[in-house]
Amino acid sequence: MKDWDDMRFFHAVAEGGSLSAASRSLGVNHSTVFRRINQLEERLQTRLFDRLDNRYQLTDLGLQLYERVRQVADVMDDVERQVAGRDTLLEGSIRLTCPDTFLDWIVPGLIAEFCRQYPQITVELRADQEHLDLARREADIALRATNLPPEYLIGKRLGQMDWGFYGIPSLGEFPESLPASSVASVIAPEGKLLQVPACQWLDKQLPRFSVSARAGSLRAAAALARQGLGLALLPSEAAEGLVRHANPAKNFDTGIWILHHPDMRQNARLTCFVRFMSEAFTQWFAAQKKA
Repeated sequence: MKDWDDMRFFHAVAEGGSLSAASRSLGVNHSTVFRRINQLEERLQTRLFDRLDNRYQLTDLGLQLYERVRQVADVMDDVERQVAGRDTLLEGSIRLTCPDTFLDWIVPGLIAEFCRQYPQITVELRADQEHLDLARREADIALRATNLPPEYLIGKRLGQMDWGFYGIPSLGEFPESLPASSVASVIAPEGKLLQVPACQWLDKQLPRFSVSARAGSLRAAAALARQGLGLALLPSEAAEGLVRHANPAKNFDTGIWILHHPDMRQNARLTCFVRFMSEAFTQWFAAQKKA
């Protein structure tokens, strides 16, 4: 093979199933991935993918190549992690992944403060609902809302997201838990919020509520609630300026974890970032309890 780098593009498309997924994971544009895949197929004089609408599906020959390339990619990931894990410099980049719902509260401010304290370190934030693979170095550190973090990762539990129905004080009184016999007006979740377990539950309960508005993010739901449109199901961290009126009938309290791969435990900038975030979250949760 004249250019092993072509295999990196092939592997990304095979893993993601599309050019757009591969371009995101590689950090290049769509046209670059398209060109490199075409060049590889021309060089090998064979078709590696069947193009089905926007999906790229491996051919039989493509699948055979993928099995070999995946083994090599795993070895290269191991080597890269072990080398990066011994980096002792407080400079370079940190790739952080977290749910996009975390952008609705303190995470952006903490990243900004960390970058002010450590200007030689750049934090690359990937915020969505996908769980990027830290073993394959798709990210270096993950902030995740879960009660069962993956066993192959190490980290620390930072706190707990406590869910409730929030609204302005003048909405009146409600039963201790909802839904109940009384009909409440709620702000219904939509879009990416429907990937969140608590919001999935609320969506299934909607026939028992009166829907006053819909929101695709926690920030939007909280903003609508502040305008008096109804109750929003929110973690307490996203409910600033609102009053807790009731609890969901099912407990959705979720741990917040900061996680990284064991091979990266000696990386200086990752260790520094984990320590900073742990201390900041501890202080924030302590302040919330006093409030």
